[in-house]
Amino acid sequence: MTLDNVGFVANMASMVLYFLNVMHYDFSGSATTTTNYLGTAFLLTLVGGFISDAYMTRLNTGLLFGAIEVLVKFTSHAWRHLEEVESEALYPLGADQFDYKNPEERKHIATFFNWFLLRITIGATVGVTFVVYVSTNVGWYIGFAISMSCAFSGLVAVALGKPFYHVRVPGESPLLRFLQVLVVAVKNWRIDVTNKNELYEPKDYESVSHGKFISHSNQFRQGSWPLLLDKAAVLPNGVEAGKWRVCTVTQVEEVKILTRMMPILLSNTLMNTCLAYLQTFSVQQGTIMNTRIHGFSIPPASIPVIPLVFMSLLIPVYEFAFVPILSKITGHPNGITHLQRVGVGVVLSALSMTIAAFVELIGVVTRKASKSKTGWLDGIEMNNNHLELFYWFLAILSLLNVANYVFWAKWYNYKKDVPIDEVKLLNASQVSGVNPSFSASVNLTPKNQDVSTNEEQEEKQNGVK
Repeated sequence: MTLDNVGFVANMASMVLYFLNVMHYDFSGSATTTTNYLGTAFLLTLVGGFISDAYMTRLNTGLLFGAIEVLVKFTSHAWRHLEEVESEALYPLGADQFDYKNPEERKHIATFFNWFLLRITIGATVGVTFVVYVSTNVGWYIGFAISMSCAFSGLVAVALGKPFYHVRVPGESPLLRFLQVLVVAVKNWRIDVTNKNELYEPKDYESVSHGKFISHSNQFRQGSWPLLLDKAAVLPNGVEAGKWRVCTVTQVEEVKILTRMMPILLSNTLMNTCLAYLQTFSVQQGTIMNTRIHGFSIPPASIPVIPLVFMSLLIPVYEFAFVPILSKITGHPNGITHLQRVGVGVVLSALSMTIAAFVELIGVVTRKASKSKTGWLDGIEMNNNHLELFYWFLAILSLLNVANYVFWAKWYNYKKDVPIDEVKLLNASQVSGVNPSFSASVNLTPKNQDVSTNEEQEEKQNGVK
């Protein structure tokens, strides 16, 4: 991903200038077209994720999309014809190398993603400095050839490690499981359910020996009546069980978890909107700035290197200093929870937009106010626009987004699932005679045996250490 990101980020940073200077788009049109392109590229990750979950392994999916990317770059006669194919298979492939059921290995997953982000950041830094400089001062074809070479080298590196990877066997796609719950729930909307024990839970050994089980929750209930989602776990009389006829309690709870996450995901949408426009408008502002330092001219497309450098420095500090100190205070193995980390990002996004608005406001005060009646971002003359008003608008929305995020983060409930292995399942059926089910509330272990969740066991181990 480091090598692949060299070309992708370099093209992303240069694209807004291409639309502005070569295609002669106006100020806002070039930024909007760039973000539309990037949004389309990132949406393709859903295709890669679906294929890797349901049909191919994540490794093979990553290699397939990587080969397509290299071929597209190789057959392109100019970088404006580039069609970036971004695969979402390599991210979870790294997480597959850790056993989530092992508390010791599970603690290292967060560390892996921290270093994974650092490598992506390093690749992006090389892209917006070296590749952008070569493209601007030597030629677009040379910069494009460097991007293609880096993508090809990254593909070869991943392929060489294929014999050593832990590969997850393709199974059922989460998108299909989500769709099944919605379809079955609509089909059963006339059915009334007053007892959660009536919800469908398979009893066969094969279906429960390799999965995680989520107990039924009451968060989405209206009074004493379950919401429509619970009806997806009802098997009507005389109907044979099937994927599109009835869903398990775990499937329904997975949809509920996703529903609880949607407001948080929407909060991140606004945060990324601010980041996208800062990355495009800052590059455009660089075209009218004095970018010479000691006789060296810095390309405007290299301006995004500033936050990338800070990220490269802060990620090791976070991993080696921030996490150990906070983990002793909070007792959390990662220092702070996932929601708290996202909240920090939302707050920093609001602060960055506020600072940007103040900086632009100072520029407005120092020059004569324009009497133009055009819009904030109209035309191609940046000094006649009111970029500070646009930044203030995003800053206000970001501050409101912080309050919105805090509200939904407090409402969010973490799932408490209990992984059940084969030995525990057999012991439970032999000693207690209880049929295995998807409900985590059912005791599936013999008496005097620890039945705590993975989180509780991890806390006990940490306490012993």
